[in-house]
Amino acid sequence: MKKMIGFGCAAMLAMSVMLTGCFGTDEEPMSSDTQVESDSENLTVPDTTEGNNVMSAEEEAYREWKDLEENEPAFDKNGASVKAGELLNRAVTIEHFIADYPESEYRDEAVEHYNRLVTAAITGGYVPESQTGHLYLDDEGLAIREDVYTEYNDFLNENGGTKTGSIVEEYVTLLDDEGRNFGDAVKTFYNDIVDRMQSMFDMMDGETDVNGGNNTNSNTNTNTNNTTNTNSNTNNTTR
Repeated sequence: MKKMIGFGCAAMLAMSVMLTGCFGTDEEPMSSDTQVESDSENLTVPDTTEGNNVMSAEEEAYREWKDLEENEPAFDKNGASVKAGELLNRAVTIEHFIADYPESEYRDEAVEHYNRLVTAAITGGYVPESQTGHLYLDDEGLAIREDVYTEYNDFLNENGGTKTGSIVEEYVTLLDDEGRNFGDAVKTFYNDIVDRMQSMFDMMDGETDVNGGNNTNSNTNTNTNNTTNTNSNTNNTTR
């Protein structure tokens, strides 16, 4: 009986060796850790390194006008370096940004630059108290140039329904009434425009002069009833 049991065990051992020879492999069995690592290599892992992050819609809208100003500045040391129509087009882009993202961390910067663009586009950089020349006057210094007047109207055709367009439309109407002459009514409009834009966007603490820069000592003063006092400026003449 013992011989039969021993023989059976030997037979089973021999069969096991034969099966291993037929189905065996030189590669070691893959551990569970190796399997997980292999599976993970087939997954797409988001690139979270700095510089490859996708910008938000707000960031993209901000960079749209900010990049343009950095690459092609609207102002240089002599004032506006682009035409009136281009200043207004840039202002509308910022207007849309302010309207779309009223709580943006860039809002104050946007409003300030909007102020500069519109005041420069309308006033041509004229500053009464410093007798700064007007970029958009004719050779005689008596009237707004016709080509600039045309730029205003072209802008209105494309952007008449914007806040910026409402300012330009009122200005063009005034120029029509005044025969484009650079008189007291036009200068009064320049003085009023700063305060009007501040209230338009419920803006900033500081004032912005008609040359587009910040001016805390401006002669454009507002009394407690928000009525602009322009008596000291309306009798100035250019050049």
